[in-house]
Amino acid sequence: MSTIGGPRLSTIPPTFFNDYSFEFDGVDDYVSTNSKIIGSDITLSGWVNFNGSYSNFSAHFPMSITPSNIGLPNETLGRFYKDGSKLQIAIQCNDNTGANFSTYYVDNTTLEGAGWQHICLTYNATTGHIYAYLNGVTQNWVKIFAASTPIPFLTAVSGRIYESNLTIGRLNPTTSTGTFLGLVDEVSTYNRILTQAEITSIASAPTDLTDLSPVAWYRMGDNGVFRDPQWLIPNNENKDKASNYSMSFDGTNDYMSTSVSSLNSTTTFTISFWGKKTSTTKTVGLNDKVTGTNKFLLYWWSDGNVYLGARNGASNSSATFALSYDSNWHHFMGVYVGGTSLRLYVDGVLRDTITSSVPATLSSVMGNNITIGYVDNTSYTTGSIDEVAIWNSDQSTNAADIYNLGTPTDLTSLSPLAYYKMGEDATFRDPQWLIPNNENKDNYSNYSLSFDGTNDYINCGNVNPSGAFTASLWVKRNSTAVTELYQSLIVKNDNASERVFLARIYIFDTTRAYIQFYISDTGVFEAAHQVQSNNIGTALNDLDWHHICLVNPGDGELLKIYMDGSETFYSIIPARGTGLSSLYNAPTTPMTIGGRTTGGEFNGKIDEVAIFDGDQSANISTIYNSGKPTNITGITGLTNHWRIGEDATFDGTNWTVPDIVGSNPGTSANMGINDRVGESPSSSGNILSYNMDIKDRVGYAPNSENNALSIDMVLSGRTTDVPT
Repeated sequence: MSTIGGPRLSTIPPTFFNDYSFEFDGVDDYVSTNSKIIGSDITLSGWVNFNGSYSNFSAHFPMSITPSNIGLPNETLGRFYKDGSKLQIAIQCNDNTGANFSTYYVDNTTLEGAGWQHICLTYNATTGHIYAYLNGVTQNWVKIFAASTPIPFLTAVSGRIYESNLTIGRLNPTTSTGTFLGLVDEVSTYNRILTQAEITSIASAPTDLTDLSPVAWYRMGDNGVFRDPQWLIPNNENKDKASNYSMSFDGTNDYMSTSVSSLNSTTTFTISFWGKKTSTTKTVGLNDKVTGTNKFLLYWWSDGNVYLGARNGASNSSATFALSYDSNWHHFMGVYVGGTSLRLYVDGVLRDTITSSVPATLSSVMGNNITIGYVDNTSYTTGSIDEVAIWNSDQSTNAADIYNLGTPTDLTSLSPLAYYKMGEDATFRDPQWLIPNNENKDNYSNYSLSFDGTNDYINCGNVNPSGAFTASLWVKRNSTAVTELYQSLIVKNDNASERVFLARIYIFDTTRAYIQFYISDTGVFEAAHQVQSNNIGTALNDLDWHHICLVNPGDGELLKIYMDGSETFYSIIPARGTGLSSLYNAPTTPMTIGGRTTGGEFNGKIDEVAIFDGDQSANISTIYNSGKPTNITGITGLTNHWRIGEDATFDGTNWTVPDIVGSNPGTSANMGINDRVGESPSSSGNILSYNMDIKDRVGYAPNSENNALSIDMVLSGRTTDVPT
């Protein structure tokens, strides 16, 4: 067992708690479990609350297992139906004699408006018998829409196989319209038929089900973690594992990219990941290939071999290990020691060591474009990848601990340069997965947008401060070259007679640069209402992130410029101008970020742009936050806030950047999918995916199965309304 993170202390198990459930909207949200029971009896158990209003003659699916060999939703275990007078458990099948196919439902009072109810259904795979229990009591079935004698059980149609995935809040298959409006909690499945005593016990109140050995047990809100836009709900037996979710790659064009610049020109590195292939002829792996003669690679190839390669020019070496295909997870680790050795580990064991032709160092840009799921710039991964870690050190002595007997463990104590939890920490911003370097996972911002200095900008529509205001943004130049003298940051200034404000960098030459801020109450900029900082060229030329704040304090007060939390010095020429309490109104002139529709574009990266009413000088230190973006939504006066890279979505042509406070989303011009980058102030080395979608996060990982994911469910889907 791994000792990473120190010894494990004995603790007293906590008292069972049940504080949260999930509320389903009846429109499109549901929970996908990736859990099925094969070739066995089934018990399906859960708490349900029909707290909505339901149409007559409508079906509902709070938890469902549908026959896997035929698409017949009416034969689903976990179907409920309102017949016009009451809403109850219902299913279409044969009666207790194995004949008289019809729709039957439980002969009891309606569940609509009845509050929390415990539901249990059992299915005998040998006899096909189906029993229903309500609050621990076995129920009789009657034929719907007809008088009939109550019967204790039903019989599934011969040949039906109930081996599809359990789905919560919707019918499975999910292409159907069957949904659920209401609350669900504590759902569990078993590959046996629970006894009456066991059913009675779990129906009295939510309780710890561990001793009943469920195949899957979803605590719903209690174990749920929100990773926007999904709830991650582990099978309860997995709740304390380091990883329960991985990323799936389709083998067509899915991949992920990141930059770990500390690997540039490195003389030592270790790379570790978990991989799983879908068939013998497929590939799983990662690399950074600068050119055909400058690269490193670690992959399980379609020829049945695992390869670790490093090349810098003529120096080229490769370690190999024959690994026959299976459908299991495997751990791969490669260690490069410049000029000395390549060591390949598979499943914690050293499999091959190469000491000849090992490059003394790697390319000076080797870490700039690491691709996960794309190998040698030719082959895409078909399978799953999890827990990727990179060090600029030799981790050979930790190989067994990193493997941890086949179960991923937290690697933080080993101080990796980059550590990607993959499915565990990922958020989705259509059409990309954003996976932070683990050390950045709690940062407010990890992503920004890059502007090319040619024609890129973001149009935010009619944002027009009426008087005193403060503008805040973070910027980083892409180059020290003078590509454009005047580079716009945030402006409302497209028409010569419709000018409201302008913030830009005046780059005089490679050593001199100035921040300029103009405002107007006439539609024309005047010398009396402009200000220019002293030379900040040295600071901007460090090609690092800087925070800039522009302040119009109002009539008679001097305009202000802040950089990195401190007020700048000002140029004597032009003279420092004064503010205005009333600004020109130009409703047809858009406010733009990073450039104008008529030119003057910024060549660099921009993040976290905000507009405030009034003079926010007193809050500059809070906004700057010692050089690290923070949540500023609590600052009084905030009228607009564009997170930029963090919340942006791309439709194939343009980026849409939400205004999370106001009502002026930005739309990009001339920008592409590659313009979102995995860095922001005090954060770098974060992953972005390409050609992947929301369903590529999957509920399994090494030694962890049957974990659930929500679809189309928002953060507020978790509620404190629970059964008692």
